Amino acid sequence: MDPLTIAIIVAVFTLIVLFSGIPIAFGLSFVSITLLVTFEGLQMLDVFAETFYAGLNSFVLLSIPMFILMGMALLTHLQEKIYILVLIDGYGEFQVV
Repeated sequence: MDPLTIAIIVAVFTLIVLFSGIPIAFGLSFVSITLLVTFEGLQMLDVFAETFYAGLNSFVLLSIPMFILMGMALLTHLQEKIYILVLIDGYGEFQVV
């Protein structure tokens, strides 16, 4: 099949899925898996799984959920306790920030 025709089919399916209200991550993965199997066959699912795992197997990407977790922890009452511990100076008095 002509690459231009494949590109038009992918673009049309992607726009349909994105405007249908499905969350972006699920919609794009649905379109990519469906069209990959349609155009290349079932043997490409192995390549898709390996590529997906290799993209997630990154130590740098681990920092993103850790920042989110720390932000959620700071929104709780733990935030006040942490700031009180930090604001106490060496003489046992609170500093005004």
